[in-house]
Amino acid sequence: NKLKFYIDPLCRNVMMGFNITWPNGGFTTSSAYYYEGDDDDFNVKFTNIRANMSSANGMRLCFQMRPPSLGGSCNTLQEMTHWSNQPKRLLEVAMYDVKQQNYECCPTFAFSTTFGGPAPPPPPARLVPFPAPPRSPPRSP
Repeated sequence: NKLKFYIDPLCRNVMMGFNITWPNGGFTTSSAYYYEGDDDDFNVKFTNIRANMSSANGMRLCFQMRPPSLGGSCNTLQEMTHWSNQPKRLLEVAMYDVKQQNYECCPTFAFSTTFGGPAPPPPPARLVPFPAPPRSPPRSP
């Protein structure tokens, strides 16, 4: 099974590994991950997590990130979040097992990159005024 995080391409090579703490108290450490995609859909995939949607409920994932002294450029979840989601302060995640007809499913959830509170509300929709209807020409007497 894999977890796929949509991250900022500037954070390429910031990962050093990850730890998983399972709901039953178990602990897993791994460096099985890889980067893929381009600017619009850049992501990091954590592989061999041995979980599904049921067993993953309550698991905690801890990223081992390269510190600035070793060339790390992203030191917080907010900095790591893909540029398209940074204004929303959300980190998009997908969890999947196998490709179906060479297709990996879309992100399955997102979580807030702010701690101690809920994610901020989405920005208001842009209101685009409709043009005024054309006026009828004046009637002649």
